[in-house]
Amino acid sequence: MESYYPGWRAFVNGREAKLSRAHQGFQSVPVPAGESRVRLLYQPRDFKIGLWFSLASLLAFFSALIFFIAGRGLERD
Repeated sequence: MESYYPGWRAFVNGREAKLSRAHQGFQSVPVPAGESRVRLLYQPRDFKIGLWFSLASLLAFFSALIFFIAGRGLERD
């Protein structure tokens, strides 16, 4: 059992299935009778946004570091 929270996706037999809330705080997935393969995938949008901000911050930091080092090299000449 997993908690119901935005960002979860469900796949039943390779096809995306609809997640719904069950018992006030858990998630449920309709599964056909017989043997099935169910895969739950957690991909929150907030994580992707945070990842992009982190990558942009790293790029800005290293760019500033390169300009700082290059600027110090020019002062010595």
